[in-house]
Order: sequence, then structure tokens, then C-alpha cells
Amino acid sequence: MGCLHRMGAVESSHLSQYLIKKYNLRSLDQVADVKKQLLRGNILIINVSTILGDQSVSIIDFKRSIDQIRAEINLTGGSIGRIGDTYLIITPNSHIKISH
Repeated sequence: MGCLHRMGAVESSHLSQYLIKKYNLRSLDQVADVKKQLLRGNILIINVSTILGDQSVSIIDFKRSIDQIRAEINLTGGSIGRIGDTYLIITPNSHIKISH
């Protein structure tokens, strides 16, 4: 058993359950899939540049969709944050938090 493991610094059972996925959000219809990915325990890095550039999607509808995702992660203790202007990072639960 390694020193870090004995000290409780490494919890391999928690770390092995997470997958970081790049996700391209091209349509508001994908919000349900984003929620499913989070329920599976995936950490998502979401590129929103395509949907933000789509003139047929209003910014109000986009924000409403993000609020739906935020409501879902609030139930599980997850976090959401921005990386620049075109990326979001979302964690599925309270084991992994985003520092703001």
C-alpha cells in the first residue's frame, strides 16, 4: 500500500468511476443527452460555439437550457463553470468541484 493511499489522499474507487468527455452542443435537443451523460458520472467539457453562432437559437432559449442542466446538477451536488467564451465544464456530483 502506497504512502498516499494510507494517508487517505487517494481514493481509487472514486477516481476510477469518472470519465472526462468532450461534447459538442449543436442543438438544444441535446440537453437531455447531456443530463444522461452526467447521470452516468461523466465530467463534460462542452463546446457551445456552434449553438451560440446559430442565429435560429435565441440566447434566452440557450440560457433556459443551461438552467435545466444546472437544476439537474444541483440535485446531485455537481458544478458548472465556463472555460473562456465557448466552453463549459460540468461535473456530475460533489466528489469533483470546480473552483471559481
